[in-house]
Amino acid sequence: MPFYDLPEFRYGMLSYDAEGRERRDDPMSERLLDAAQDASAVHIFAHGWMGDARDAENQYRNWIGALHARQPEANALYIGLHWPSKPYGDEDLRSDAAAAHFGAAQPAREALAAISAAKDFTAALPGFDALNAGLGLPAKDHDDVVLRPSDFQDAEDDEDEGGFFSGLRTKIVRLLSYKQMKFRARTICEGGMHNFVSQLQGVYNGPIHLMGHSFGCVVVSSICNGPSLRRPIDSVALVQGAVSLWCYSPDIPLHNAGPGYFHRIITERRVRGPIITTHSQHDTAVRTMYPNALSGNTVAFVENDFPRIGAVGMYGLQGVPGAVDMAMLPAGARYNFEGGRVYNLEASEFICNKSGLFEGAHSDIAGPEVANAIRQAAWP
Repeated sequence: MPFYDLPEFRYGMLSYDAEGRERRDDPMSERLLDAAQDASAVHIFAHGWMGDARDAENQYRNWIGALHARQPEANALYIGLHWPSKPYGDEDLRSDAAAAHFGAAQPAREALAAISAAKDFTAALPGFDALNAGLGLPAKDHDDVVLRPSDFQDAEDDEDEGGFFSGLRTKIVRLLSYKQMKFRARTICEGGMHNFVSQLQGVYNGPIHLMGHSFGCVVVSSICNGPSLRRPIDSVALVQGAVSLWCYSPDIPLHNAGPGYFHRIITERRVRGPIITTHSQHDTAVRTMYPNALSGNTVAFVENDFPRIGAVGMYGLQGVPGAVDMAMLPAGARYNFEGGRVYNLEASEFICNKSGLFEGAHSDIAGPEVANAIRQAAWP
């Protein structure tokens, strides 16, 4: 992957495959480790679900441009992380692309063919169950969610309505894909990306700041959660996170829930500076699609008006001692963030421009107000 030289700034993009290995056609990590030597700070960005390389380039240009405008004097090294996050889409279930997405093994091909040929849900259920079992993923994770295709037995089939989740058949396959991609993000980022940041800390003594968007919040959290960081990360920004609101909690206040998957980030103080989140009522992706993708139905609110299943991009990080809930401030305002604390920024005033019926304002994050919050978390 190259350095991208733009009129105001440059950034490098580091690319990984589905197994967490850096793509070695161009060993970008070595060039980035060398470039860090003269940097005043290193800012690392992570895109989310459904992003190919071209999507990532556009997102990083916009996000880094907004941040750099807040700190034009900084001699910062900007790094964008790329991972294969394009899920299986609406192609023919019998296609090679569909089979490859689910591992390309013969059982996956047979399951997809059975689903495609089925005339009703009952006939398709054995294929759904086989595909689900073939993923080899734990049924339960830090969202405390069990996804079973049979949960959709009584769901309304909206196959003729069109849209992102149109058709019960396509919907269930997409939900299985969604679950697979979440675990892929953890695998890649607790491995190769985490190791890169650990290497970076070995050659660079300055501050390192992480920012993730959507599933990219799984990416940066997994980097912090890995086994071999040499010192705490200096700040983390979780922007419209598609990850559980309870995932950082040392003790989730729900019956027998235990700690969140990323609780060590809090209990072991793996971030020395602020951890900030943004959440917006205008983000349809995390308000409706996130819980639907995990549970298949509407979720109940069970604790202090927070649901068992919900996203950071809708509720912030909850169940974290000392977390501060506050409004996102205008671009010129001062936050006075404190190190080691979580700040949940209600950003509906600024993250509000919708780009699609099913996404809402999920990607409206390149404004100066968001950049101001990230900049001040990096330099509180």
